[in-house]
Amino acid sequence: MSAYAAEYQIECQMVNQAETQIVNSGILSSASADRKNPKTYGRAANTFRLSVLLLALVLFALQLVFPCCASSQSLPPFEKVMPDGYVPEEYSFEEFPQWLRDVRRYEVIAVGSFPVAFFATSLIYDYSVFGMHNFDPAYSAGTQRSNHDIAIIAGTAAGVSLLIATTDIIIELVQRNKRKKAHEESELQSPAP
Repeated sequence: MSAYAAEYQIECQMVNQAETQIVNSGILSSASADRKNPKTYGRAANTFRLSVLLLALVLFALQLVFPCCASSQSLPPFEKVMPDGYVPEEYSFEEFPQWLRDVRRYEVIAVGSFPVAFFATSLIYDYSVFGMHNFDPAYSAGTQRSNHDIAIIAGTAAGVSLLIATTDIIIELVQRNKRKKAHEESELQSPAP
């Protein structure tokens, strides 16, 4: 007997033991776990196929009953929705308060810097692991990553991106206050007419 045949027999025995343990624990009945019996296994497979077919028929019937949701052809054309000559207006600067624009800037910078921070954090993490294991090729960049490692990298990258956005908003607020003070001082120094 070859080594592959012996491995296959051992795997079959392990699967049979696992099925026996599942049946004995009461999780499944012996009829649904017995794949060698074509009557019981075939019934379970046919029941699944029948339920999938029934779901497909119900979805098809819903598409026939509610055709407006099925395609965009039933929507009115753009010309009927918008009046002739309509040109949308751009947002004015005063339309949103300053704090809301600052929050939007913070969000854009934090989300935008995340991919760069993730890449940099990933490289730094991989090379530090590589160095901690005395530059063993088994631990070269990206070869020994677990879900825990990826969570550490993602969390650190999120923290770095939030730090970048916080630094940006602090610099922006300081510069805005300086501009405001300079503008107020220039108004005080200029003579009133």
